Amino acid sequence: MTSRSISITRVLSILMIIISLIIVIAVPTGYFLIVHRYMAGSIDAGLELSARDVEALVASNPKTWHFAEIRLQEILGRHINHDNPETQTIRDLQGHTVAQVKEPLSSPVLTRSQSIYDSGIRVGSIEIERSITSLAVRTAIVGACSALMGIVLFLVFWL
Repeated sequence: MTSRSISITRVLSILMIIISLIIVIAVPTGYFLIVHRYMAGSIDAGLELSARDVEALVASNPKTWHFAEIRLQEILGRHINHDNPETQTIRDLQGHTVAQVKEPLSSPVLTRSQSIYDSGIRVGSIEIERSITSLAVRTAIVGACSALMGIVLFLVFWL
């Protein structure tokens, strides 16, 4: 072989290694980021709906809203996501739990919160925690598949 053909082979091999590594890293990372963003948006939408309903209750009973635990739990139960386990909590300004709908969650969890207002004055907050364990497992599966695809792609071009 001439030095020119060895040099082209080496350059193509390095290029295929780089392309394979990009596939192995970019595909699962992109998958995780897109699904995580979707999950956060889903939680934010649930927060918005629950906060709106709680604010209506607060507006009708501004001094005693935090004693209406059963009605608050009912509001939280209306907007709970049955596909993914989550915990929803309403807290007052001092951070005391006023109402909660709790499901067992495995770590890691994604937590989002939103303030509850009465006539523009903050009176509490609502928080949703959702487990992202299933997302981590699916990302690992996507990562394994993309690693296999990267290896196969490298071997095809190398041979």
